[in-house]
Amino acid sequence: MKSVRIGHIDYKIVEMEKLAANENYGLYLAVDQEIHLCKNMTPPRRAEVLLHEIFHGIADHQNLELKDDEERVVRSFALGLSAVIRQNPAVFADILKDLK
Repeated sequence: MKSVRIGHIDYKIVEMEKLAANENYGLYLAVDQEIHLCKNMTPPRRAEVLLHEIFHGIADHQNLELKDDEERVVRSFALGLSAVIRQNPAVFADILKDLK
């Protein structure tokens, strides 16, 4: 996985040894058109963090004004969706097929 398209923009996915001190596992950088992810995460954690950063991108592209609630909302959706995808892979395979 090298990039993800959010809206009309392709964001490069960059794996890094360590992110800035105030960042946990991922970072959405709108101006740089990049998503940074910490290396050495387990695959389930990596998927959840990538979804988290994608949700930040969606919020940005849709001009959602989540303000102080953005981190809470994004975290809730990323954790929830990653669990639903993991528990229902066949449903998401059907969704992907329908979206083609």
